[in-house]
Order: sequence, then C-alpha cells, then structure tokens
Amino acid sequence: DCGDNYVMGHEIAGTVAAVGDDVTSYKVGDRVACVGPNGCGGCKYCRGSIDNVCKRAFGDWFGLGYDGGYQQYLLVTRPRNLALIPDNVSSDVAAASTDAVLTPYHAIKMAKVSPTSNLLLIGAGGLGGNAIQVAKSFGAKVTVLDKKKEARDQAKKLGADEVYESLPGSISPGSFSACFD
Repeated sequence: DCGDNYVMGHEIAGTVAAVGDDVTSYKVGDRVACVGPNGCGGCKYCRGSIDNVCKRAFGDWFGLGYDGGYQQYLLVTRPRNLALIPDNVSSDVAAASTDAVLTPYHAIKMAKVSPTSNLLLIGAGGLGGNAIQVAKSFGAKVTVLDKKKEARDQAKKLGADEVYESLPGSISPGSFSACFD
C-alpha cells in the first residue's frame, strides 16, 4: 500500500526544469527520460546492471513504490537515472523505452546474444515486439511463437525471421541458443 497521496507513472519523460549546483551533465530545457530503478550507481549490483536489487537505492522505482511521473515536477536526485532524449526520438517513445525496451534488452544482453544466436521468442506483444527488434540489432536469428494472428503479423513487420502459431514438429526445441517467454 503506497497510501492516498502516491503518484503513479513509471515510464517517464520530460523537460529539465532545474538542476542542482553539482549537476553538469544536464541543463534546464534538456529533454530527458527517467530510468525506473533508483540505484546508487556504485555498488556491485548497480555496476553489474542489476540496479533493481541495489541495497542503497533511494526509495524504490520511480512510479513503483516511489512517486512517479504523473505529476508536474519529479525530483530526480541522481543524474544517472536520466538519459538525454535525441531530437529524432519522441518523448512517448523515450519514456516507453526506459522499461518496455530495457526489459528485453537486459535479458538479451545477459544471454550473451550474438550474430550466431538462434532465438525463440514466445509471445509478440509489447515486450516481445521490442525483444524482436533488440535481438535483430544484435544480429540474431529470431523465431517467434504467438497464438494471435495480429501479433504474428506484427512480428513479421518487426523483423522476425520465422513466425508460427505453434512450433512445427520439424523444429527441435533444442535447436535454439536461448528462449525468451
């Protein structure tokens, strides 16, 4: 229970309204996206890209236990929780990328996906669609399974190499280097 005054919103983008005296990496007017885990940045977990288990985190994730982005101003005390948004990227895309793209990216990175990888992705919804694009950016071959025709059609548009409703009998489940569900 977060109480009556809790502010939701964990995929956040906005414009810097003010900066602290020691902040040199951002300036007023910069468009930024806010990354959810509010880790310290220095412990073994943060250095290992698993900020979500940081023992010295300042609160919880923005919008998940710590006030989120559905407010006029959001205090971000650690500049490492921000990322500049390039001019050619919309704020909506940048905000969603902080969670819906980073989630499959982290899994794909942890699996050490490479151009020789042959991946099986089960589900081509929001995270699955992003996983297809991330895996293809690593050069992997991507096979997608999804029961929904619309999701299979979208998977093809996003670059999946093979798309099925169910795994054909001619394909051995052991032929994949990694499976993501």
